[in-house]
Amino acid sequence: MLTNGTRRDNRWQPLRLSLWVAAAFVVGRLVFRIVFGGAAGDGPIMASFPRVELPGFFASVNLFGPVTLGGLSHTLLAAIPLATFIVASGLLFSLIDVRRLLMRTRAWGGGTASLSAVLIALAVLPELSVTARRLVRARRLRARRGGIRGVVAPLVGATVERASALAASLEGRGFLNTSRVAEPDCAAPIEADDVTLQLSDGRAILEGLTFLLTPGTLTLVTGATGSGKTTLLRALAGLFESFDRGVQTGHLRVGGVDRRGLSARATAAFVSYVPQDPRSSFASVNVAEEIGLALALRGDNRHTVDARVAVLARNMGVSHLLSRRVQELSAGEATLVALAAALISEPTVLLIDEPFADLDDIALDRVAGLLRTLALKTGITTVVAEHRITPLVSLAHARLHIAQGTIRSVDVPDHVNDTDGMREEDTVTPGRELAVSAIVGPNGSGKTTLLWGLALPGGKSAPNIRLVPDNPIDLFNRESVAEECRTNDARRNDALDELQTTQDIVEALLGSTIDLNAHPRDLSTGQQRALAIALQLQSKPEYLLIDEPTRGLDPRARLELAELLSRVSARGTRVLVATHDRAFVSLMNGRIIDMPAGPLAAAPDFFAAACAPRNASERPGVMAP
Repeated sequence: MLTNGTRRDNRWQPLRLSLWVAAAFVVGRLVFRIVFGGAAGDGPIMASFPRVELPGFFASVNLFGPVTLGGLSHTLLAAIPLATFIVASGLLFSLIDVRRLLMRTRAWGGGTASLSAVLIALAVLPELSVTARRLVRARRLRARRGGIRGVVAPLVGATVERASALAASLEGRGFLNTSRVAEPDCAAPIEADDVTLQLSDGRAILEGLTFLLTPGTLTLVTGATGSGKTTLLRALAGLFESFDRGVQTGHLRVGGVDRRGLSARATAAFVSYVPQDPRSSFASVNVAEEIGLALALRGDNRHTVDARVAVLARNMGVSHLLSRRVQELSAGEATLVALAAALISEPTVLLIDEPFADLDDIALDRVAGLLRTLALKTGITTVVAEHRITPLVSLAHARLHIAQGTIRSVDVPDHVNDTDGMREEDTVTPGRELAVSAIVGPNGSGKTTLLWGLALPGGKSAPNIRLVPDNPIDLFNRESVAEECRTNDARRNDALDELQTTQDIVEALLGSTIDLNAHPRDLSTGQQRALAIALQLQSKPEYLLIDEPTRGLDPRARLELAELLSRVSARGTRVLVATHDRAFVSLMNGRIIDMPAGPLAAAPDFFAAACAPRNASERPGVMAP
């Protein structure tokens, strides 16, 4: 969902971007000509600047001089061909969707890998202006002045990351798959024998992994935030070595095929992977195309694909989204669409990374029911990495718990639930008055749009309001966690007495140290969220808004966050969160508020009511009027 509440037609984004680039080129060409030697020529003199002769090595360079009408005309005429080419390219990419063109390369035969790489890059270019605007808005969330320095590096990083995610998504669905792999061994869908997964610099993420998953089973992967759950799933999907610069040792077999050195496309026929942030991996224009992409890539008839998509969308409850552009989906809607896209090819191995993080109660029950059907009535071997495991405990056949860099247990005890590791005495004392409120509502109801509207009224930052967005990575603009913390601490305002630095807050939330040398984009989702919350807290805002605060956080980290927000609230900061996690709200003795139906014309009034202290007669957790 577009966070500014406006659904823009991005079709003409390339043309708009090309017009700006062409104008900047023409102006730059004129400035360059005037500065370096003036713009002398025929015609009347428009301006005359004193000529400056540089000394020494630069003696051949003259600055400034007379500017004539003929000189300016000649410069403009010389700039027109390239400016026209830039605008024409923008118009072409507005009229021709490069992503659809990309899908057609499979029919062009061999030797298209280089061409496909170029098309992937071109498919990302139209998103540059949207990404730049998103980063500028995020910069305003941290009350920093606009400027090219704080936007260019994050823009490059976000663009490269999006291109990589797009390439990984296409490879995982069989794009340009010319290799032939033996049929999967359904008797041993997933087997690990002394497997170690480490980064290219030698640092081990997981080591000594040995386990066997039997056919048609549902396995839960649990563990603390940043423990390596996503790494394990990406290794099983075939993305760890090729896209994460990882090194695998030992034997990791999927469908009887050794995963080491084998690309994701080689097993795309029987392995499907749903990433933690599916929106970054969407490769199509609209929902219907995204769901049917795997079938289209393998060459199925279009009418067959459409029929399969219609049936699956109906079963998943997303038929009303089929014509929607993928950029317009909320996080929860995107998860449902990604699951449908993964199931369309009827895989024998299904890997899902935190599917419940952004789902409302209805969607969560629907997905849990789907996983129940897969576990009981199909031969699909399903592996789910998740913190909110209560809906799946009764279904799961095994549990791989990751701790201290390896798997410590393979069982599903009856008492395991979403609050595993929490103690009842750690919760907020009942009756304590706190200014903590939570907005709840179905996926796509506008919770994210509301928070952005409150944080940036009229597109301008509000000095007393800080927002942690649902995708906090946009808040980061430094090259390492240490730089982010150091820069933020230089601007701090004694947010919390007992937690003096940004790093302190992050590590208190995570319950462990954080790699200060890591780039913020390389952190796990939970670690990124903890860092973003710490960054926004240090300015001691009057209002703190958090979109999906518990995404990616393990139960212990959720408890730490509840205690932290309770302390922040007790010190005078009003806390407003948008979440589906009612258990988390109850930890803070918070008020639950239903998302109002219809347009939020009176958003400031709603905001004031949501963040007002609870009346003495109001019980925690009840719906506010």
